[in-house]
Amino acid sequence: DQRIVAAFSKDPSYAKRFEPGADGHEITGRLMYGHGTYNSNPEFYRNKAKALSHAYAYGAGPKTLARTSKQPIQEAERFVDTMNLAYPVMIAWQNRVRREGERGYIINHWGRKILIDKDMAYTQAPAAHGQSGTTEVLYDGLIKLAKANKTMLLWLVCPIHDAVLMDIPEDRVEETKALVRECMEQTINGIEFPVSSGPAADTWMGARHG
Repeated sequence: DQRIVAAFSKDPSYAKRFEPGADGHEITGRLMYGHGTYNSNPEFYRNKAKALSHAYAYGAGPKTLARTSKQPIQEAERFVDTMNLAYPVMIAWQNRVRREGERGYIINHWGRKILIDKDMAYTQAPAAHGQSGTTEVLYDGLIKLAKANKTMLLWLVCPIHDAVLMDIPEDRVEETKALVRECMEQTINGIEFPVSSGPAADTWMGARHG
């Protein structure tokens, strides 16, 4: 979802979080705590930054971030101030889509109209763009797969937000994974949407990937 925010906000600083090899949570940790403090315990400070990151792209304030991340309110306030200063173009995009949502709906990049509670447009409008965009990217990939190989599409069990679960014959697994990845991956406004896969397995649990 955050890649969608980066693609449509066109914030060049925020986009750096999604460059090949970049670690967005490390970038946030270094912004918040400085290189010296971060380097003293990278795993600890990366995890603190990660816990605060998830709802921020949708406009969650310090109180919400503190509650969901189980971090002190002072840390959440520091996080919000740091991110707002670092990514002004992304903040401006958030504000534009909030105003759009105040009319009761937004229209995403693919032309889909999504209803918004006017009283909750502050968080719902950015979230609707991000979450619907993630789904649209996935469905773009399924449409390409249908055109490339209809048989493989029949092995689709179900889409799950930003993932797909497939039931593939054992002798076609690697071939199918390669084509699905080719169909799913795309670039929007310079932001790459890469695809990875879990191991082939006999159960849904076994096939999951982190």
